[in-house]
Amino acid sequence: MAEMTDFFQKEARGCRMLAAQARGKNDREYWLRLAQRWEWLVQQNDSPKLESARPLRTGRSTLEKRFAKRQAA
Repeated sequence: MAEMTDFFQKEARGCRMLAAQARGKNDREYWLRLAQRWEWLVQQNDSPKLESARPLRTGRSTLEKRFAKRQAA
């Protein structure tokens, strides 16, 4: 588990560095949101149930939508 925490922390630091180097506001905000996500994973990793981690995107994936469309046809 410590290896995962180290990895998540490293990724968060990298995203914060990229945010600091970003020229545009949108890019900076993107990298900061991504850093927050990595930091959230650090917190989740410290809890006993990492399986409860929420996905980055909500809703159905493109493949799920295509499959549902095929099933309906």
